[in-house]
Amino acid sequence: MYAFSSETSAACMNCSYLKDVSFFSLLLLVIIPITIYTLTKLTNNKKIFCVITSIIFMFFTFLNNYSLFEDRVASWSSYSVEDALLATAFQSYLYILGGGILTFYLYYKFYKISFHIKKQPGE
Repeated sequence: MYAFSSETSAACMNCSYLKDVSFFSLLLLVIIPITIYTLTKLTNNKKIFCVITSIIFMFFTFLNNYSLFEDRVASWSSYSVEDALLATAFQSYLYILGGGILTFYLYYKFYKISFHIKKQPGE
């Protein structure tokens, strides 16, 4: 959504793109550790843990992109909710998918080291 960084925000005429992105990034800094803590207590399966964490990361990244698109583009035009969702998905799917794959890989690689989880039989 960096392509829309120069567009004026409809919610706050003086708000910068960096401020909007930073808010959602801080939100992710709270949500992801809570998710990790909860998942380490609920599951010992490394793949399920990594998939759920990646999906949550991708979901909140999409929400961030949707919010930015809605605030900087769709609110100044005649986009319906469905059109805004499709436009956001089309413009950011590669970045979200790449981020999800990277998140999965990093958590999969450092699962046992970071979370001190015992090895499961068959792993």
